[in-house]
This record gives sequence, structure tokens and C-alpha cells, in this order.
Amino acid sequence: MNGPGDRQPAPARPARRALQRTGRLLATLLPLLLGPFAALALWFQLGPGALRLGLVAGWVLVSLAALFGLVTGRLAALLPFALAAPAFVVWWATLAPTNTADWQPDVARMATATVEGDRITFHDVRAFDWITRDTAREAWTTRTVSLAAVSGVDLFFSYWSGPAIAHVVVSFTFDDAPPLAFSIETRKRVGQAYSPLAGFFKSYGLVIIAADERDLIRLRTNVRGEDVRLYRLSVGRENARRLLLAYAAALNRLAARPAFYDTLRDNCTTLAFRFAGAIWPDLRPDWRVLLPGYGPDYAYEIGAVDTSLPLPDLKAKAEIGPAARATGDSADFSAAIRAGVPRPPAE
Repeated sequence: MNGPGDRQPAPARPARRALQRTGRLLATLLPLLLGPFAALALWFQLGPGALRLGLVAGWVLVSLAALFGLVTGRLAALLPFALAAPAFVVWWATLAPTNTADWQPDVARMATATVEGDRITFHDVRAFDWITRDTAREAWTTRTVSLAAVSGVDLFFSYWSGPAIAHVVVSFTFDDAPPLAFSIETRKRVGQAYSPLAGFFKSYGLVIIAADERDLIRLRTNVRGEDVRLYRLSVGRENARRLLLAYAAALNRLAARPAFYDTLRDNCTTLAFRFAGAIWPDLRPDWRVLLPGYGPDYAYEIGAVDTSLPLPDLKAKAEIGPAARATGDSADFSAAIRAGVPRPPAE
């Protein structure tokens, strides 16, 4: 038992030093991480001009000063960053997506769906006749389809930047109607150009385009000259119907609650994979979802496409560019590009 004059044990100094080092590390990481992020966010959010240059340059200086203060122990140098960082976080949180803006013509309308029993009516279906990659004869239509007539699901991979990068289009086929395709894209304002880096910084809206294949696919094969591959999926009619209903619901959710496009999390492949995962819970995440150019390899691995052929042969038969260009803009475009493309045995 300790007497009144006995000293209490001193706190463990190694633990205190470890806590201090951890605190200093976390304090250093804040300007190291937030500094570049905020500089890029300001750059992409603010229009060209002196204001953007001034704010970005000022933020970089404030971040560097904070790092200098942490390294040298001059805590006064941290004050500008301590004031600027919360202001940036508040401003960033106030940036909200919208469905009301001066959109480019190809994304000017947001498709919606009305489900009535066995019938689904898709409103504002795009049916552009593309002349160049930037100009088209514009047309928007309404399509009503029967769930009972849904016959399958096809995947298009459009390669535009090497073997790892492709845009994915999901298309539904019907017994009694032309296919209906869905493309998850950036919703750009007039004057905006696409940048994968800008897609990390709330630069674009998110849109799901419902369209004719003569619009979405012909634009990529015949006008842009991209390498487009078509893979027919072995999902069965019932799952195809469930997936079409999932897309109809997604259209209505996005029309009611706008969202930002995100290069990593909310893009043409990750969202399509998410929709499919809601239908097939056993569908496991895979790195090829982030590099969609390798999506056909993943589909082959899980048996979602025709595996009776070796994968290289399947990929060769999936190329539809020559058939699309030979067909031009004729009404049988969808039938022509599917000629010779392997289809898995029906369930």
C-alpha cells in the first residue's frame, strides 16, 4: 500500500511518443492528400480564367506551407490551411447533381419507363442518325415492349483506348421487336469535353441512354471507327426480363434523383455490373470490372458466353465492325451485325 509521500508511476513514455508520432503522421497526411485533391477539384469545377488560376495557386501554396510547418515545427504556418480546409470541405459538400442544365443534344433527355403489367413503355428513347461524331439528325421516340417477348441480353464492348479500355453497352433482344440498348454515360454540358480525370471531381452528370442500336452501336462502328465486339449472353429469358425491369427502375430512380458520374465507382461498367449483381447475387466482383476491355475474358470464365469455342476464336467472331460498315444505316442493322456471332445454347 502506497503511503502519502509515494510517487505515482509515470506515464509510459514510449506509448506517448508513439501517439505523438501517429498524430504527426495523420496531420501530415491531411495536406498531402487533401492538397492535390482540392487543387484538382477547383481546377475542374471552376471555368477557365484568372479566378481558377488564382484559387488553385493559392491552395497549393497554403498546402505547401502546412507541410513546411509540420516538418519544421512552425505551427503558425498551419493556420491558413486550418482555415481553408474546412471551407473547401463545406463547399465540396454543397455541390449537388442536377437534371436541369444546358446539356449537349445527345444527352438532353433523361429516359424513363412506365411498367403496366406485362408491358414496359420507355419514354425519350434516342434514335439519332449520326452524320459525324458530333452531329446527327436528332430524334427521340417512345418504345413499348412486352416482357413475355424478351428473348435475351447482349453485351457490346467498344474499344476506344487500347485493349483495357472499352465502353460497355447492354442490349435486350425481343421476339417481336428490334433490340433496345442501354448505355451508361457522362451527361455533359454544352462546351464540356470528356476527361477520365475530371470524372473523379463531380464534373459530369450521370445518364442512362435508352436507344436504338442503329444509334448507339452504329455511331461507334461506322462513324467513330471504334473496334466493337458483340457477345451474346447465356442468361435465360426469365433473368433477361428481370434485368430489363432493373434497368427500367434505374431509369426512374435517376430521373427522380440525379447523380454524378464517377470514373471509378459510377461508370458504364461498374453500374451495369451492379444491376446484374442485383439479379444474380452469386456474381462476384472482379478486377476486370474496373478494366472493362477484359470483360469478355471474365464473361468466358464464368460461363456467361458461348464456351464451346476457344476464347480467341470467340473474340474473333465477336468483331462486328466489318458487318456494321457493310450494312450502313439500313433497317436490318441489328440482324446484320449478329450474323455469325456465336450464341450460347438456350436454357
